Amino acid sequence: MEPTDQRPAGRPQLEGTQAAEAPPVLIGADIDATALVNEIKADVQRKAEQGLYPPDLLTELKAGSDPVLAAALDVQDAAGFSTVVPVTRPVRASLRYVAPSVVLFKRLTTKGLGWYTKWMVEQTHHFATASAAATSAIAERLARHDEELARGRQRHQALERRVESLEARLAHPGSTDDIGG
Repeated sequence: MEPTDQRPAGRPQLEGTQAAEAPPVLIGADIDATALVNEIKADVQRKAEQGLYPPDLLTELKAGSDPVLAAALDVQDAAGFSTVVPVTRPVRASLRYVAPSVVLFKRLTTKGLGWYTKWMVEQTHHFATASAAATSAIAERLARHDEELARGRQRHQALERRVESLEARLAHPGSTDDIGG
């Protein structure tokens, strides 16, 4: 079966995501699995409203149902870099007469490359941090727009119902319905 979205591994798919209906789960007991899941979701919602869960956990739960927020969290997770450049081999030379010169050259090269690499990693780290902040801001703005869109749709549906009732009243002028309704 093909997954319906491209989430990173480890991010659970939660309510609200576009997934195919799962087949019924047989757990070996006479339990309505759907009712059990709904009961658990209601309990989690109640505890979240009471503030019993830490904010990080709630963000992770929201990320499971919001691919944009999940991507923003992944960017934040990947934004940190280490500026330490490990040198796996000790700096030494086996030739007796040229060894001090070779060792000095190797140490200077290692320090020079380490400095340059550290500078590049710091620049990349700054860019990644800014990208993570921008991605988080975009995810928050998108969430606000989604909420506004949902409110607009509800208002639109209410206005459509109102127009339908007014059209019905105009179609039947003798009706006793209240126009202000």
